[in-house]
Amino acid sequence: MHLSSFGPHDGKEPHRRPGGSTISNENKYGFGKYPHGRCHEPGCEKAACHRYSDRVVCRRHLPPEVVFAPFLGQQEKLFTATERWVLGGGGAGGSKTFAGSHLWLKQYALEKARFEAGEISASKGHFLFLRRTMPELLQVISHFKTIMRRIDPNVVWNEVQKTATFPSAGGYVVQFGGMEHDDDWEKYWGGNYSMVVMDEAVQFTVKQIDKIDQRIRVADDEGLGRMLQLYLLTNPIGTSTKLWLKRRFVTVAEPETSVKVRTTLLDGRIVEDWQVYIPSNLYDNPALMEDGKYEASLMMRSEATRRALLLNDWDVDEGAWVGEDWDPSVHICEPFRIPNSWTRFKCADYGFSSRSSVLWFAVDPEGNLVCYRSLSTRKLTAEELGRRIKDIESEPLFVNGQLIVEAEWDPTQDMSTVWGPMDSSVWARSGESGESRGEILDRMGVGFFRADKGTGMRHSAAEQIRNRLRRRTPNARGEFVIPGLRFFRSCKTRIRSTDGSGWEETGPIVTIPLLAFDPNDPDVWDTNADDHDMDALAYGVMSRPLAGEHETHESKATGVVVEILKLREARATGSAFPDWYASDG
Repeated sequence: MHLSSFGPHDGKEPHRRPGGSTISNENKYGFGKYPHGRCHEPGCEKAACHRYSDRVVCRRHLPPEVVFAPFLGQQEKLFTATERWVLGGGGAGGSKTFAGSHLWLKQYALEKARFEAGEISASKGHFLFLRRTMPELLQVISHFKTIMRRIDPNVVWNEVQKTATFPSAGGYVVQFGGMEHDDDWEKYWGGNYSMVVMDEAVQFTVKQIDKIDQRIRVADDEGLGRMLQLYLLTNPIGTSTKLWLKRRFVTVAEPETSVKVRTTLLDGRIVEDWQVYIPSNLYDNPALMEDGKYEASLMMRSEATRRALLLNDWDVDEGAWVGEDWDPSVHICEPFRIPNSWTRFKCADYGFSSRSSVLWFAVDPEGNLVCYRSLSTRKLTAEELGRRIKDIESEPLFVNGQLIVEAEWDPTQDMSTVWGPMDSSVWARSGESGESRGEILDRMGVGFFRADKGTGMRHSAAEQIRNRLRRRTPNARGEFVIPGLRFFRSCKTRIRSTDGSGWEETGPIVTIPLLAFDPNDPDVWDTNADDHDMDALAYGVMSRPLAGEHETHESKATGVVVEILKLREARATGSAFPDWYASDG
């Protein structure tokens, strides 16, 4: 009986992206006719797709006694990965569920050899395969039952617990389970697991993933203790968990690059481990690529679905509010020098425990907006935020050695020269004494006025944002390619995670494309998600509406610099505040 031959990959195979070739014969799939060479079976002209011993063969010439062999390329890399944390997938059709349900064979093979050699009397290995609900496991369990007795005729299956115990490997256990409710992680809290696979990981909460990860431990330093792993297999579809996975695995390094994870213990010791992201999609699965039907079915979906499921694109989501209106090749641009003649303004949304977002925009002669700088912070008071903005604007902005704008802080007046709207709630009072946050920022001359948050503001802003995303104006060659709204590629920030355990990437080009729509009102975005960048953008577009789209409110925007100077003078002299100022927000 052969399980398979899992040889280490050489790391030289690039991740294949979809090409323009047609499926003209059974030898052809993915890129090229023979992406992994020709089958080694004499006389066979088919493409190799499996490794067996020291040979690569097509599906037809894989020996029947082989229980499982991963596809060459990405699936084999997923199977042979040794990192403690592995994110696999990123596209549809890569057979990640099928591969994930066989990952236990890695540890079983080791335990079987150790048990037969008398090195262990009993295995401490326990493999756990999780889906969010048990019905989603039915096909996986059904297939598992067809192979478990081929591997060990004496295997013991417990239908209630959904566990299989293999006497041939000293009692190694394979278990299948679900976590339908958010607190169902407690069902597994008393166990110890040597490997866990969480399939369709975006369906789990971050807390569930964290709690299960804490149970991956085995007192077996010479064997399974060196093979502890958490596999997170998923498509890039979802909201908060998808964003967490993207920050944790996708944006920290190039795909297939091992990333060191360092943890400092309470006694000062430092523990180091590794994580990796191994992408795969339909083009890594010859079984589905042969007739092209599955690819054709995905090609018929929306652009967002095609980009997410065919191209491993973590920057789009079928459930995202911006949907197909967002195109990173259009709405994200390389930094360039902002002409001095362009009007500039900034907008902001404040949050202490959540996050504060500040966006700086320039307006071109056609009225298009470009965000040339962003700031994301957490746990800063209003005064600390004001000082941070002053420090930022007091120096010229350079990106990759290129001057973008000169300093934007006026040292003579000790105030910003770039003004704009901010969430009016920072001027409100909720039982506090002394200055409100807004008043503190006013006193510091940071340059904010109260954003219009009247009835229907969110819907009006949503219309403005969509119109700007869809708008195109001609460039110097007359081509309609300049969007009404775009962001510099540098508009992202790494900040401490909410639990303080690490770093996460955030900013407008990270959060806006992923922000979901409000389930109760799809015309606007979800205010219960990470909407700080979107809210700041909303205040900004409402202060610079496209002509004919919204009635402007001149009372707060016109001459605001002069009025703020009057306000600061009133504070210093104790005289009356200007009529337009209201501290109730």
